[in-house]
Amino acid sequence: MRRVLIAAFALLLACGAARSQALRTTPLGVCVLSSLSAATSLTPTTCVSQGGAYQGGVPPRANYAVICAYAQNVVYRDDGVAPTATAGTGGTLLQANFCLPFAGNFQQFQVIQQASGAIVIVDFKLQQ
Repeated sequence: MRRVLIAAFALLLACGAARSQALRTTPLGVCVLSSLSAATSLTPTTCVSQGGAYQGGVPPRANYAVICAYAQNVVYRDDGVAPTATAGTGGTLLQANFCLPFAGNFQQFQVIQQASGAIVIVDFKLQQ
């Protein structure tokens, strides 16, 4: 019985180590999008750096981001087509105070506000 318990404990430790390896990320910087009355992409002009070692836009090593909407709902698309403020036909809704984990093509991501005052914060990461 003792051997079974030791083997089960070792298996749990191994699974936990594998899980933490899969979720390891390195923060690369945060940018803020605040002018969203038209479809906006993640460029150095629109995606203003809020710290970190890069100057805005998408950090060179970024392969993952957490994208959060604040104050108002936004609509986004990640296929290179400009979204409209109409969710469904114009893109996918991201409600205010919710976040979207994103590991797609940053160059094709665009977002627009549904009502005035929306803010989007993008937290870039290197997922290893």
